[in-house]
Amino acid sequence: MKSAVVTVYELDDSGDRLATAVGTTTTDNKGEYSVELDDNYSGGLVEIEITVSPETRMVCDALACGA
Repeated sequence: MKSAVVTVYELDDSGDRLATAVGTTTTDNKGEYSVELDDNYSGGLVEIEITVSPETRMVCDALACGA
């Protein structure tokens, strides 16, 4: 997905999501992304959430894509 919103949340020791995101970015035209984690990140496991926006579009990398 291009122009999708990527949000990273740190998880606590029980695997529950902490309330504040530790990073966010948007995917590029190829659907790729890189995100820098902020100072709130303390080194634990993370959950990556991908959501769409009005600008989000599917990226097809198959030989024959549908309409």
